[in-house]
Amino acid sequence: MSKTSKITREDSLKERALQILNLRYIIESDIKSSYKRRIWEYHPDRHPEAKSNSNKMLEYENKIKVINQSYELLLDILRGIQINMSKYSLLEDTGLVQSILPENVKPSPLGKTAMELWTENYGDML
Repeated sequence: MSKTSKITREDSLKERALQILNLRYIIESDIKSSYKRRIWEYHPDRHPEAKSNSNKMLEYENKIKVINQSYELLLDILRGIQINMSKYSLLEDTGLVQSILPENVKPSPLGKTAMELWTENYGDML
């Protein structure tokens, strides 16, 4: 009989936060550098054309908020702080999260990420 483990809401949000920041493990230095890199992708200084387009600006602001919540959640977990789940509500917005995921963790039409497909095909070579 197989043993099934129940995935908690906290585990689900942690997994999303790791995917958003394109990380595999919770390591403080990696979290910080990935956070800076991901924020810069949507920063208004990098996209001056968005300043004149309020819809684009709002889209970038929402993506930055999701990245911020991912960063804060992972740091809270790392520091052992009790997690207040209501603080991370944007991480549960599947559409917004999907729009911000790096390409290697976006699900393919097969329902698996590029990383999962690669591991499935070439993982035994490692």
